[in-house]
Amino acid sequence: MKKPIFVFIVTMIALHSLSFGMEQGFLAEKMSLFESTQVIHKFLSGKTKNNYTGKYLTRVSLEFCESHPKKGFAYVYFFNNQGGRMGGELTIHHFIDGEIFEDGVGP
Repeated sequence: MKKPIFVFIVTMIALHSLSFGMEQGFLAEKMSLFESTQVIHKFLSGKTKNNYTGKYLTRVSLEFCESHPKKGFAYVYFFNNQGGRMGGELTIHHFIDGEIFEDGVGP
C-alpha cells in the first residue's frame, strides 16, 4: 500500500518540476540578449546610480534570480575595474519584465 502512494508523490513532484522548468524557459525567451544590450546602452548613456568610468564589461549572463534584487529571469551585466584592481565591481540586473537594478559588489 505504501509503494503506490510513494510512486504517486514522486510522479507529482517530477511533473511539477517539469512544468515549472518549461514556464521559466518560456519567460526567458521574452527578451533577446540583443534587445537587452540596446536598453542597457541607453541606460548607461543617461543618469546612473554608479559611476562606470574606468570600468569595462567582463561578462553577461542570463540568470534566474531567486530573490535579490527580485525573483525572475534577468540578464546580468558584470563590470570590473581596468588594471585588475580588486573591489568596486558593479552589476546591472536587467529583468525580462524591463526593470533594471544596479548593484555594487565588494568594497
